[in-house]
Amino acid sequence: MRPRAKLRWQSPAAGLGGTRYSPCMTKPAQPPSTSGWAPLTITLAIQALEAFRGIFEAAGADPEYGRCLPLDFRAAGLVDVGTEGRVHMALGGTPVAAWWQLTLVKMCEPVAAMGSLSEAEVADVLAACDDPDFCMVSPTLVTAWGRRPE
Repeated sequence: MRPRAKLRWQSPAAGLGGTRYSPCMTKPAQPPSTSGWAPLTITLAIQALEAFRGIFEAAGADPEYGRCLPLDFRAAGLVDVGTEGRVHMALGGTPVAAWWQLTLVKMCEPVAAMGSLSEAEVADVLAACDDPDFCMVSPTLVTAWGRRPE
């Protein structure tokens, strides 16, 4: 098992039917080409996501670890291992976009410290999250599950 891998075991009694772990933020996909937003604003949003990755990596997290989950689950002796990936579309004015806004507000200082975005650029991305014509693809969240053999 990878040294940084931390598997959280959850009891089937908790209603999850086995084990489950959801840690991964893979590299964000490119935005749809039909977006009504200026390419600069989309580029800034992607730069913010890349800055988040850098911050997570600096803290010791591996944003690509989700790709390794099924193999690590098998190496841990689990059976009936499965995975899925989920991507959210952050449409301006929706709860998903509001979540990204709140995340960016909390991460603004570290993002600025990295030199990824200026305060004005962060303000542009925050404003975009309120606009119904804005659409951004979130990073992939990977979930894996398995069970201990009987």
